[in-house]
Amino acid sequence: MSVLFDHNKLLKTIVRDRLKPHGIIQKGNSRFFFKDKDWYMIGIEFQPSGFGIGTYLNIGVDFHFYPRGYFAFSHEYRQKEFEKAEGEA
Repeated sequence: MSVLFDHNKLLKTIVRDRLKPHGIIQKGNSRFFFKDKDWYMIGIEFQPSGFGIGTYLNIGVDFHFYPRGYFAFSHEYRQKEFEKAEGEA
């Protein structure tokens, strides 16, 4: 089966539209979305897989107890196992 749609673009468009009203923004053009709450940050990652077209859903929090210039999941949970992209629907 050949893929006739860009699943990454479709995923990011749908997610951005659904999360933006909650103050959650996309980091650049990545599959990472976040909401900064001053002393902690919520991170939502749509992790790709090398085994198929689709995504894993990881949600976590990063506490800002120590200054650093990057996000690290202090507590993370794989919310959803691999979800295969089979079409635009």
